[in-house]
Amino acid sequence: MKAKNLIVLLVIAVVLGGVAIWTQRSDEEPSDLIGELVVGELPLNDVAALVITTPDSTSRLARSADVWVSESDFNYPADFNRIKAAVLKVSELKVGQVVEAEAADKAAMKMVSPIDSPDGGTQVDLLDASGKQLASLLVGETRKRSGDAQSRFGAYPDGQFVSPDSGETVYLVTDTLYEFNQASGWLDKELVSVQGTDVTSVSIAGPDRDTLELAPSEGGSDLVVPELGKQEEMNATQANSIKSALSYLRFESVADPTLADDTLALDTPDTFVVRTKRGEIYTVQIGAKTPDSDNRYARVSVALEPAAPEASPADDAEQTGEEKQAAEAEKTRKSEARAALEQTVADLNATLGPWTYVIASYKTDAMRSTRDQVVQAIEDKSDDKKEEE
Repeated sequence: MKAKNLIVLLVIAVVLGGVAIWTQRSDEEPSDLIGELVVGELPLNDVAALVITTPDSTSRLARSADVWVSESDFNYPADFNRIKAAVLKVSELKVGQVVEAEAADKAAMKMVSPIDSPDGGTQVDLLDASGKQLASLLVGETRKRSGDAQSRFGAYPDGQFVSPDSGETVYLVTDTLYEFNQASGWLDKELVSVQGTDVTSVSIAGPDRDTLELAPSEGGSDLVVPELGKQEEMNATQANSIKSALSYLRFESVADPTLADDTLALDTPDTFVVRTKRGEIYTVQIGAKTPDSDNRYARVSVALEPAAPEASPADDAEQTGEEKQAAEAEKTRKSEARAALEQTVADLNATLGPWTYVIASYKTDAMRSTRDQVVQAIEDKSDDKKEEE
């Protein structure tokens, strides 16, 4: 580390340390503001947009037809639970201490606007449907405390500096607002989750490759390639990667919906198809790498195997009343389970269908596996035995 950078870090540490000492001493000087709401009474039901600005980026989240979306991500659905928790936390923040600080101290605490300084804090603006500002909060550094039993692990955050007026007034609150550590990250990124134990078969195809089929081994659950040669065996690690490729499948980002299929190589994709015990058919179409990484563009869809035909009912004359009742109950249970599964599939397709995603390379690499990656030659150990003799 350069000496100049080290000096800057030391100065910041000293300033923050001084503020921490001051705020500890100021406990003896109570203020009328202690315990008051930092942003005042916030009309939660009127909050229709959330703008988070850091020195590096800005995200705008908005309520659209009762669904929260990220306008910064092509109006992709946002994680409502996270938004709700973050807005509630802002509304419930109470003044712990009033901090009197000079300009240099405020800079060290990041109590300056991210628009005015590359080292500023995070600006959070809550707006109503008309765009009117309901509340504003500048989120700065956490205060670090040490010197007790936990100090052997280093300083730990026990509060955060915030300001409701862009740094003019600085408060210390007991909460830490980790939700606003960055502007992005407000999307619910889980696509699907299929556990490997539920997979019954996998097919991998593409325009310039041989199709790879995998099915459970006879009497087992491991996926294998049919008709292995006498000197071939499965690469268990690669086979397990394929089997679990859809387990907790998440995306890295959403692709621009205006990009053409031929630009994304989704006009001639590799296709990864998984079938499950419940009859679901998951298809992932995999396109080109993104310009700045090995991650790939992909689309995800789900279908269902046709429902199995109902077995012919037993002769009613041979059934007791209890048997007839049990048979009818089982028929109803299966019908309801099928209807629920069909609704789940329909909901998934409605969510996933309009979008092209960017999926991490370690997932798409497994989904594009070839036979020579899954099958390996059995090592001939006879020569080793001869050498030992």
